[in-house]
Amino acid sequence: MNKDAQMRAVINQKLIETGERERLKELLRAKLIECGWRDQLKAHCKALVPDSVKKELLQRIRAFLAQHASL
Repeated sequence: MNKDAQMRAVINQKLIETGERERLKELLRAKLIECGWRDQLKAHCKALVPDSVKKELLQRIRAFLAQHASL
């Protein structure tokens, strides 16, 4: 391992041990939601799903609902 990789490993371990890594992840998640980034990413991903995949999934959902009509 080179020095940079060793330093990253030490820092990462310390972040995990102290719980700071989870706090930073939660902060990042909240900030991304706050600025609308997550919604933008979701919309972008939805736009990339081919119509054929959407249609097939919708057909499978309809078939499931038909089999479980008591829902």
